[in-house]
Amino acid sequence: MDWRRLGGGLKNHECRQLLERLAADPLSTLQPETLLIAGTGSQTATLKRWGDYSSMFVDPSDDCTFWYTSEYLTANGTWNWHTRIGTFKFANCPPSNPPTVTGVSPTSGPTAGGTAIAISGTNFNANATVTVGGTPATGVSVVSATQINATTPAHAAGVADVIVTVPDDAVGGVLAELFGYASRLRSRTQGRGTFTARPAGYAPAPPG
Repeated sequence: MDWRRLGGGLKNHECRQLLERLAADPLSTLQPETLLIAGTGSQTATLKRWGDYSSMFVDPSDDCTFWYTSEYLTANGTWNWHTRIGTFKFANCPPSNPPTVTGVSPTSGPTAGGTAIAISGTNFNANATVTVGGTPATGVSVVSATQINATTPAHAAGVADVIVTVPDDAVGGVLAELFGYASRLRSRTQGRGTFTARPAGYAPAPPG
């Protein structure tokens, strides 16, 4: 939200202020104001119009950056305003290029953890973190913007999400149910084994 601070007389000059409110803020509260430009002049004579040429838009490139323009004065007078263009962004707004996870190799390992995995994807950076099934992976090494090496933590048998998170990113890249934790039997067959059951012998059914 933009607003102007203007007092009576010529002692308090026009200033452009910016205020923001987050979804989690308490009712009837705003974030601290930010000064866009401190004017050094006031509008004189009998003019009653001000702020006609004012506008704010969200940048479509990231849906996070706000662009704002409005009037201010550098000296007392009439019809002598200037225009200021400013930009601001919420501190917790997600990055414009969040990470994505497209694959993990190998795709399964023992429940004790300790499996070295290579995660492929996009937009990784040096500060990226990795969790597998909600538990931080160890030995995380960002090889490039498209590959991360890590070691799986211990986890119960089943499938687990592999999540890569970069700073200022609240969601991260997720490939759901990508890494499978296997029991001893499943580990030997990778979950794709074929088993045949044969009776040990035959006998007549008891009467009755």
